[in-house]
Amino acid sequence: MPLEDDECRPSIFADDNAFWIIGDNMKEVVKKAQVMMTQLEHWATSADLEFSPDKTQAMMISNRRIETPEKLTMCGKEVQYVTNARFLGYTVNNKMTGKQHVEQTKNSCIRRMNLLRMISGANWGPKPEFLLEFYTKYIRAKLEYASIISASDCQSTLSKLDTVQNSALRIAYGARKSTPIGFMLSESGLEDLQTRRNMHILKYTSKVWLADKNHPVKSLIVKPGLVYANNQTKKRKNYYVLEKAEELMKNQGMRLNFSEMLSVCNPRRPPPWEVDKLVCETNFEERKAIVPAFLAMKAEKYHGYLEIYTDGPPSFKQNSWQSIKQQSTSFQHRYGCNAFLICTDSKSVVSALKNIHAKNITREVLITCETISKLIDEGSSVVLHWIPGHRGIEGNEAADQEAKDALANGTSVEEFAPTVINNIRSAMQQMRVARAQHIQDVTGNMFALKKTKLQPTKIYSKLSREQIRIIFRLRSGHAGYGVFKARMFGEDGNCSICSVPETREHLLLRCPAHEQQRLEVKRYCRTRNIHLTVETMLGECENIEDSVEMCKLTCSYVSKIKSVI
Repeated sequence: MPLEDDECRPSIFADDNAFWIIGDNMKEVVKKAQVMMTQLEHWATSADLEFSPDKTQAMMISNRRIETPEKLTMCGKEVQYVTNARFLGYTVNNKMTGKQHVEQTKNSCIRRMNLLRMISGANWGPKPEFLLEFYTKYIRAKLEYASIISASDCQSTLSKLDTVQNSALRIAYGARKSTPIGFMLSESGLEDLQTRRNMHILKYTSKVWLADKNHPVKSLIVKPGLVYANNQTKKRKNYYVLEKAEELMKNQGMRLNFSEMLSVCNPRRPPPWEVDKLVCETNFEERKAIVPAFLAMKAEKYHGYLEIYTDGPPSFKQNSWQSIKQQSTSFQHRYGCNAFLICTDSKSVVSALKNIHAKNITREVLITCETISKLIDEGSSVVLHWIPGHRGIEGNEAADQEAKDALANGTSVEEFAPTVINNIRSAMQQMRVARAQHIQDVTGNMFALKKTKLQPTKIYSKLSREQIRIIFRLRSGHAGYGVFKARMFGEDGNCSICSVPETREHLLLRCPAHEQQRLEVKRYCRTRNIHLTVETMLGECENIEDSVEMCKLTCSYVSKIKSVI
């Protein structure tokens, strides 16, 4: 396509094409756009193609007051000017804000939420884990589409998407509308959308950081980011994705140096003729007499090779291979040795090196392959061989013991990834832990505070739909007993029999009118040596079996006293 003009920047993906022109004078911009559209018409005619002028749209993007622009034509028809345009699933407006995209995404997801309501009810339907998986795969995936671009939107706009997730959690557990969001997140083990958006930004930043030097993102995003970093007097509310990543890292006490981004890239994949040089063996037969078999194999196939033993993946570090290279040079000069047999008990590492062109190959494997190839190019013969672990092979046992001693002494090992990537990973972990702790602290619920990390509560998977609704509402504290009704609806909060405040503890343990109905629960607690409390009645026992049985007895008790939960 004839989009080689320096002033015209194209974006082409299959049959969705766009180009934009940047300038200070609107008339000049429209004139250049018309010239480009005419060139595209001629190219399409020569290629026996045809553009659709009815689907073609033009948009003027500016913070200034936009006057009525001149007409644009394509194939003899006038091109319509719009204020909102949808490209590759993202809606862009002429002020470069994401309000329209957020509104459209929210409305679309609300329609999808109707499917959740259709397959579940208060007392019937699938378990919460199925409903939450349906939500994450079918609804949340749409909520998070283009979340990297949405990083520049204000928080008040993005928070509109949170209501969709909150509704899904209420449907999954049968919760009341007043249930705290933090408690629902704690029980389900899901992260809030803002935390996930921040995680996506940091993941994308690390991906761009390791991209090739000629990657278009580094020229289109990194360089503008450097200009902004050098102009600290510039103030604005919105941030580009890398500027947002810089802000997130700064909150964790770390910094990003964008000037280093252009000098860091992933190691290249070796060509096929270099891969053929690597000798990786994984077909060593396991036998009872493993030591004699190993000695026979060395004598037959690798006589004269220098043996080097490693302890699985942690030993494949760049410094380790550099030391091997130095040792090979010294042994070559001292003993005339240039053949090495590297033995490891990690079959996955050897298999990865054999399949170096697999799609999911890691950075560590590429660096390892590159370093071994350098040894081979220098005239050395290198064989990487898998051996079964813990079978009495002297060198393998010694390597295993040294690795254990290093871990016990706190010896650090240099990572393959650059320091900035390790810092990003560390920041992501810190953010997850801090956010989970914040959710639990803000909720203030005794069941949420007992959790050490954000994970789903297991008892719900073994309960019926009606039992899930009762237990969840009682655990959240938003159930139909007197104190809750008084707080939410202004009704009388006293027990109709005892004339004391009807709290959750009073309803489950203290009310004398229901003593007969509690006998079955007390009998089970005596049998299993369980201390009867509100926590144990709602599933906080030492093992999952007792927790589930106590929840079932609690639901049976609630149905007997005919309390509306």
